[in-house]
Amino acid sequence: MSSQGIETSLSPDDFQELKGVIKEFLSKYRYLYEFRVQKLVFYAEVYAIDNYERRLTDASWKPYIYGSFSEDVRVAVRDLDVPTQTVYRNGDETIKYLNKGLSGQHLESNAKREIINRVHGRTRNQSTQELAQFSKSHWLFEHTDYESVMSFERYLNYIQDIDEGDRSLFDSDHPEIRDDSLVQINNEV
Repeated sequence: MSSQGIETSLSPDDFQELKGVIKEFLSKYRYLYEFRVQKLVFYAEVYAIDNYERRLTDASWKPYIYGSFSEDVRVAVRDLDVPTQTVYRNGDETIKYLNKGLSGQHLESNAKREIINRVHGRTRNQSTQELAQFSKSHWLFEHTDYESVMSFERYLNYIQDIDEGDRSLFDSDHPEIRDDSLVQINNEV
């Protein structure tokens, strides 16, 4: 898969699922910038692991200067079939991805929708900079060399050895998940 010259190694089904996750987030806002989408999806990944020991997507992540970054998410955002608006922020041109008629229900998985709803509730009042700082201070970021792929397997092994309450995004009232649509992590590291 590619969009605007950027490649992703996700299968076509996983790529469509990632786009659905992004659209589900976008349906909760009037608009989003890619930078915030990156931070929301990363937060949701950590939330899923901390509470279900599974991932939300198969997107690959790396630590970069502004926090956790995924080329897969970048490609998926740029490939969305939603209205956009080019704007200038801090002197730079950027794209606003607009919610024009998105009402949710972009995922077949109720489990993923419930996780996104919970993550939205926890993050809607946080600034994008706060979400970026969360990603920069997270175990995955701190235990991965700059521009190297983050190991969710290593993180799963780490959290399995600590109390649930000590996990960064453990939610004692997390939604009960009844389907098996979350991504299994191969934790044989």
